[in-house]
Amino acid sequence: MKAISAYTFALVVTGLLFTVAAVSVYDVQSSHLLENKTVAGHPVLENLSSEPGIVEVELTASKERISLRPGVETDVYAYNRQVPGPMLEAQEGDSVIVHFRNELEEETT
Repeated sequence: MKAISAYTFALVVTGLLFTVAAVSVYDVQSSHLLENKTVAGHPVLENLSSEPGIVEVELTASKERISLRPGVETDVYAYNRQVPGPMLEAQEGDSVIVHFRNELEEETT
């Protein structure tokens, strides 16, 4: 088994592109469809910073198993145990700090 990697990186939001698409959100613990949502209504990562203009989040990549149809389990890559992963919400000009934890067996960059 690969050792778990943890990274922290920072970036600045210089432009925004908005997309609205239908997604199905699955709970990887129970393999149940939570609900169909649009990106605008998708779960948002919690901002850990109390400073204005700073968005600080934790993101974990992991391999999970979910049932997309009865009796059939599928391996998926999930972020924060969600498929699709949570949305990062930031405004143009914000500094973003991501604490990333890789729990996959593969290296990530």
